[in-house]
Amino acid sequence: MLQIKSQHIFTLTHFLFIFVLLFLGSSCNTGKYLNEGESYVNKNIIKFDTKQKVEKKRTLSYELSTLYKQKPNDKVLWLFKSRLWFHYKTNKQEDTTKIDNWIRRVLAAPPSIYDSLQTVETAKSMEYYLQHKGYYNAKVTFKEERKKTGPSTNSKITYYVNPYNIHTIDSVFFSAEDPNIQRILNDISDDTYLKKGKPVSIEVYNQEVERITKFLKNLGYAYFDRRLIDQLKGDSSGLKVNLSLNVLNPPNEQKHEIFRIGKIQVYDGYNPKVLQSNYTDSLIGGIHFMIDGKNTIVKQQTILNSIYLKEGDLYREDNFIKTNRQLRTLEIYKFVSIKTYRDSFENGKINFSIRLTPKQKIVIGADIELNNSNYSTGSGRTLIGTAASINIKNRNFAQNASVISLQLHGGVEFDF
Repeated sequence: MLQIKSQHIFTLTHFLFIFVLLFLGSSCNTGKYLNEGESYVNKNIIKFDTKQKVEKKRTLSYELSTLYKQKPNDKVLWLFKSRLWFHYKTNKQEDTTKIDNWIRRVLAAPPSIYDSLQTVETAKSMEYYLQHKGYYNAKVTFKEERKKTGPSTNSKITYYVNPYNIHTIDSVFFSAEDPNIQRILNDISDDTYLKKGKPVSIEVYNQEVERITKFLKNLGYAYFDRRLIDQLKGDSSGLKVNLSLNVLNPPNEQKHEIFRIGKIQVYDGYNPKVLQSNYTDSLIGGIHFMIDGKNTIVKQQTILNSIYLKEGDLYREDNFIKTNRQLRTLEIYKFVSIKTYRDSFENGKINFSIRLTPKQKIVIGADIELNNSNYSTGSGRTLIGTAASINIKNRNFAQNASVISLQLHGGVEFDF
């Protein structure tokens, strides 16, 4: 790698070039490109049209602002729509040069022309969002105001938001078609996110679905599908809602199946081009190490220390995730893949195939750079120098996936 550190003239030239482009672009008004009846979206405003107190109003306003279907064109220094000008100047069919393509890709931006349909869609999206937050009677209206400045016409859109009252949880009832799942739900109901007084919102519902799913997967229900948690049903009395949440059985099944851990195979130094029939099975610490006739990449004990799955144990999702994460921290491996499949001979067991594809063990890198420096005394004398460095990294020192790195660096400067 070659680096030139004396870049003062280079940087100044580019700065002046970009400044001139921005000045020229912004100095030409883009209003002349508008057709009759068109206007640019210049500003979006959200106003809460209610006398009632809105909780976390500033946060809610920001969240609603992310739903704008149309946003104003960016301005440089809060004044100039230079990117819009670049769009018009390079948007002709004959503009096919490399510099034109680069400007369209990097500097230009298409015009944000006011579209009433997009504004209607924005208002609807805001209403839907508020309903998901528990404001089921929310209403959003809007007003567009146009102002003509020279040849340009700009639109300011104000969204008037009235969330009305929020619906909150009064009680929640859990049910399940599987009696075993019903007992579990009864045991963990005290930790629910659907607590009395909380808003009836999609966020709280998703948190509860995630909580139940995770809990069941840590109790052996390896293939539990969160979509089997039926949508919330509510019976409201005023602003208080009584909720019911039901867990369905898998399609065409009478109950959910519990799984234990079956056979665990580890392919250290996995190569997809080597047929599985060519591997030999070596059982170490309850794990089947599959070897293709060569020595393994990493000592087996290092891999065993990273696996939190044990044959015969109840399947726990946390241990699966922990194993995956720990194996990926071993620097020697480029890819870590854990395949799961049901045991074809014994019901209620999941087998694991852990495939570890190694990186290059020894890595050598080198850098070369040129530099200059001036004396701080103001004498005007300049030193010209060069420096070089070399880095050697061993990703599998002592075959335990430890990384050891050695770097040598040297340089010299000349006073001409």
